[in-house]
Amino acid sequence: MQIKIRAWDKDSETMIYGVGITTESDGGIPYQIPVNAHDFDQFDYYPNSIIMLYTGFKDSDGKEIYADDILEVKDSNGVICRTVVEYVDGAFRVDKWYPKEPTSVEHVNYTGEWEEIEVDIEDYEFLGVVLQHHLEFKVVGNIFQDGDLLDSEISKADRD
Repeated sequence: MQIKIRAWDKDSETMIYGVGITTESDGGIPYQIPVNAHDFDQFDYYPNSIIMLYTGFKDSDGKEIYADDILEVKDSNGVICRTVVEYVDGAFRVDKWYPKEPTSVEHVNYTGEWEEIEVDIEDYEFLGVVLQHHLEFKVVGNIFQDGDLLDSEISKADRD
């Protein structure tokens, strides 16, 4: 797997791709090397940013999947849900599901909105397993730029 990093710069509210990380003891500072840079002092640094790793997976359209991306997945029953890719304890996983349509999951009060539900299927926590069990999965955004694709209260908390 190729290591790729992107960063959400909180100051400019932009996503920065092709990011490197300095070797600071506190976790490092994301930076990007401009095309015309000749020395370290010409790098663009983003000290107030959130780092996101590439998962090594691509969606059904060939788009790279990163941590904090919002995926829309469709299973063999035609059920469509949205979920957020998380990087936790060295693994990419998903825990929360936001169905748009009525589902067979018990205790879901369908209102026509994307609402969070907990799916208690332990195998479905790891991203690789989720992708194996769904026919279609597409990156539809990320929590920083497209948090409105989910419940706004939850996505705002994830962004802070």
